[in-house]
Amino acid sequence: MKITFLRHCTMTVEYGNIKFLIDPVFGAKGSKEPLKGKADTPMLRNPLTDLPLSPDEIVSGMSAMILSHNHPDHIDKEAADKIPKNIPIFVQNLQDKDTMRNFGFKKTFTVNMTPWTKYQDIQVIKAPGKHGDASMTRVLNEMNNSGGFVLKKAGEKTIYFAGDTIWYMGVEDTLTRHRPDLIVANVGGAYLNDMRLIMDLPDLKAMHEFLPSATIIAVHLEAFNNCPITRQDVYSFASANGFADKVIIPADGDVMVF
Repeated sequence: MKITFLRHCTMTVEYGNIKFLIDPVFGAKGSKEPLKGKADTPMLRNPLTDLPLSPDEIVSGMSAMILSHNHPDHIDKEAADKIPKNIPIFVQNLQDKDTMRNFGFKKTFTVNMTPWTKYQDIQVIKAPGKHGDASMTRVLNEMNNSGGFVLKKAGEKTIYFAGDTIWYMGVEDTLTRHRPDLIVANVGGAYLNDMRLIMDLPDLKAMHEFLPSATIIAVHLEAFNNCPITRQDVYSFASANGFADKVIIPADGDVMVF
């Protein structure tokens, strides 16, 4: 398996003989409006960084795409315009399927927890997510449009993309059910209007303690203004709590081979 991390949650994953593109956002640095995070969140235009590769380089050789959910920091028009319209797109629900159809994609498939979807010899399995903590109750019907995916294949490590979720029983169930070797965890602690949307550092620790055998790849960091947690924060926290050896914190453009 080869993972090329690009920015935020955008990456390519070469899994067996398939090159997946995950959560593509191709907009240039500063091309999008700031997001209202916490009261002290700097109102900077997004994304905060440029992509390390050109969109043409990113989509070259891609076989399929996985979209965790349709929020604009996980799919944007710039990416939709560049990605070939006839590749298979795997999404979590009918709403996201409609989004991708509206972008012009012709082969969009919803993925289930069971029975799982098979793409060639790869299992693509839906994982539940909860896009916000208790303070998000009044908007969960809107924001809960999120989830993760598990990829499994004989001879490859099992990888779990947790997606935009907090730590809760649905994540625990996925870890228990699939025992992934690798977890891609969105741990930037993103906020919207003072309400936390995704995992933070205590959630990262809880995930490690629940499945200490897994290696966690920490993403969703330093690319959008409403994510206060930095790469250095993740490293310092994991080091202080004794599990830095189980956390990978990729820089934009890093390539990881497992």
